[in-house]
Amino acid sequence: MESFVHTGTFLLLVIAQVPLTGAQVQSCTQNGVTHNDKDVWKSDSCVLCVCDNGLVVCDEIICRTVHCFNAEIPLGECCPICPDSLP
Repeated sequence: MESFVHTGTFLLLVIAQVPLTGAQVQSCTQNGVTHNDKDVWKSDSCVLCVCDNGLVVCDEIICRTVHCFNAEIPLGECCPICPDSLP
């Protein structure tokens, strides 16, 4: 499935891979679930989150426009696809 993330989130994900030196790394908790620093997860099918040293940063997934009349959104996914592109 193709999906796109805001540029700010993409940059944050890239920057998040740079190790911190001399700082205590903190985990994040969202909806009762604890995530390790630099973990990336979907809080729902259309929101991508990252734990950045104790801070949960989330952004919406941006979908491409599909050019078919009967587009479908697969279970657990965010973006619609044309049925002829289903596996």
